[in-house]
Amino acid sequence: MFSEDFGIIVGRAVNEDGFEQGHWSIAPGTAVGVYWAIREFEHGRVVLVSKAKVIGTDIPFPGEPPEHSSRFWKGFWWFLNNRFKLFFLDWLERYLVTPDAVRLTDEEGVYEVTGTDQDGIPAIARLTKYVVLSIEDAETPKPDLTVEFTAPSYSALEGEDLLVTYVVTNLGDIAPAGGMVALYLSDDAFLDPSDTLVSSESVAGTAPGTGVEMGTVFNIPDPGIYTVFAVVDPDGEVDEYDEGNNTAFAQITINEEIVVITGPDLIPISMSYPGYGIPLISPVTVTVNIRNTGAEAVMTPFDVDLYLSTDSIFDPSADRLLATIGVKSTISGSSTLTLSREISLNNLPSGECVLIYAVVDSGNTVAETDESNNTSTEVTAAGAVVTAGAGENYDLIVETYPSTVTSATNAPDTFMYVYDESGNELYSGDSGGIGSFAAVNISVPSGTYYVLVYGFSSGSYATMVRSTNLSSAYFPAELSGEADDPVKGDDTVPPAMPAVFYDLKAGETVNRYIGGGGDFDWFRLVLP
Repeated sequence: MFSEDFGIIVGRAVNEDGFEQGHWSIAPGTAVGVYWAIREFEHGRVVLVSKAKVIGTDIPFPGEPPEHSSRFWKGFWWFLNNRFKLFFLDWLERYLVTPDAVRLTDEEGVYEVTGTDQDGIPAIARLTKYVVLSIEDAETPKPDLTVEFTAPSYSALEGEDLLVTYVVTNLGDIAPAGGMVALYLSDDAFLDPSDTLVSSESVAGTAPGTGVEMGTVFNIPDPGIYTVFAVVDPDGEVDEYDEGNNTAFAQITINEEIVVITGPDLIPISMSYPGYGIPLISPVTVTVNIRNTGAEAVMTPFDVDLYLSTDSIFDPSADRLLATIGVKSTISGSSTLTLSREISLNNLPSGECVLIYAVVDSGNTVAETDESNNTSTEVTAAGAVVTAGAGENYDLIVETYPSTVTSATNAPDTFMYVYDESGNELYSGDSGGIGSFAAVNISVPSGTYYVLVYGFSSGSYATMVRSTNLSSAYFPAELSGEADDPVKGDDTVPPAMPAVFYDLKAGETVNRYIGGGGDFDWFRLVLP
């Protein structure tokens, strides 16, 4: 075998009959790999080559030679090593018996000869034209499976079939005898045992240097952002060159299906009345905001009924009908109409929180795409407090507590004070640590009061005021961060009273936020 640069010739020497002469002997059938260095190569023929060299590692010098003659003995041993290795095969550390191939390496003047050594083990010899440098085990050919998605992200609507494609490639030298590729769906960016196995398919027989495209259909019912993981050989059945390139991931975004409403659709979106959580006083003006969420205009006249309820469950057979508002205006698609009506109240239950509900198109004269959303909910109804009774005090519990968007461990350390309208401190409460919440118990007559909440560590929180002799509750807004706080600049320091504050209104459900480095939040509470 010639090397590609025609620098060496590799062959095999076999002594079939053996040799024995004095102390020298070679067993019959002895074989060894040999090579010759080509000195000149012209016109397609070898003109001159070196003497044959055994492809074996150097023979260690036996012992230490006498100091006065060490140069002579080492020279003599080198001569035996390079000229008579065939006589010393049993002394060689390792040698090739059957060379299979030769190639010139990237290292200048260095060749690699692959073959089998004296023990039948695949080996690679590194050598120059003059000396064998080393003989090492040849790496056993293996497959090397890797996987990649054909796109970094995929998207679909909720409940829609989504084809996710990926390519499994064999970067190794042989095809795998077995192996699978598994797809997992995760609701976060981490692959763990809790993730859902979606599919598992065979990848056996993938030829070296080739890839196969595969695909799995997903149908995810809930909107959100997910991560799909592809894991080739998940059970570790295939012995590969690299076990660390078997996983790939891609993002899946599931969007909420957009329902296009072609006809009209009337919804009461909000209601209000004047005041700051004070009781309904007869007469009072109630405002109703109605929205046509459909694409077509409402051309047909319709009625809006107003009901008074003493609980959070609307029941037209049990609740009191307060007024009916006739609407003859045209409401264009995706537009809002505001209605106002002055109503008179009497015989209200003392010490209760009442709600005013609106029923849009109460006579069903408008043909709508959805007839089930015409009534106010507990959130969109107008809430109000009825007095506790003449001469009675309000037994209040004023407290902060965790918001629904922030865990208690991330909540701020809140302090609380209550002041009357003149700025006199009535009560104070201290939570005693981050993640704890303040509470104030106080009995006060009707009037206007201010609640101050402050803290030094950032986080969202909620404030609630409730009374033991009223079934009403006051809540400020629910927020996810400081940027959403509805009232900015309310950092007045007592005894001065705030010019900016948040009014606590009956029935509202919202939180506020303590800014980092110290923050004052003021609330105003009006008790009838």
